[in-house]
Amino acid sequence: MNNYYQNIITQTATRSVEATVSILGITDKGLRQHLVQELSDQRNGFLANPVFEAMFPWEKSDQPMSSLSGKLLEPSLVAAMDNAGEHRFGREWFPFKHQLKAWSTLLDSSRKSLVVTSGTGSGKTECFMVPILNDLAQEYEQDYKPLVGVRALFIYPLNALINSQRERLRAWTDSFDDGLRFCLYNGNTEENKHKDQGKYSNEILTRKVIRDTPAPMLVTNATMLEYMLVRQIDEPII
Repeated sequence: MNNYYQNIITQTATRSVEATVSILGITDKGLRQHLVQELSDQRNGFLANPVFEAMFPWEKSDQPMSSLSGKLLEPSLVAAMDNAGEHRFGREWFPFKHQLKAWSTLLDSSRKSLVVTSGTGSGKTECFMVPILNDLAQEYEQDYKPLVGVRALFIYPLNALINSQRERLRAWTDSFDDGLRFCLYNGNTEENKHKDQGKYSNEILTRKVIRDTPAPMLVTNATMLEYMLVRQIDEPII
């Protein structure tokens, strides 16, 4: 049983450490790395043993993703989410009622604001991310040229939450190649070089590239956004 849950326990511990160090606001890279290393040492017992609780499932809508393709959602996006590997959101899946309601509200021609409140693991991220990706896919497919310039700004309070979106964004935008790029921009973003920069055509990994050709999706935190608004070197991004 312990081995079955080991991956999620390890992931939770890692993100908790990242969140704690982020809250401290330490700017020195060496000190930050040292604290992460020390707090990640299992001997220190940073997190107590996990407690698991049963919960009731959220209600599913009566419309599968395939029926939304070409109507509410762009066919290319539904296909991209269906082919997203371990982050797959299948064509045959029925989204939750609150997800479908959020999509219908945000994709309506009369633009509206929306607040979604629901439990952990209920798919709140999909509520706002899918409409954004849908709008970007629609714009991209007008002439199939890579989108340059920030259209969507995701603001998270913690770097750990920012990093948690990376794999999903990579998977859901992979089918669009460099058409729908994104950038996770925080204090850990490298300045000029990154060992994986050429590995992912849909992700910007350095500050130089995001300044030269801003991505349509920018994921950051409030502190970094404030820096971008006052630093002349970051002016091309915003």
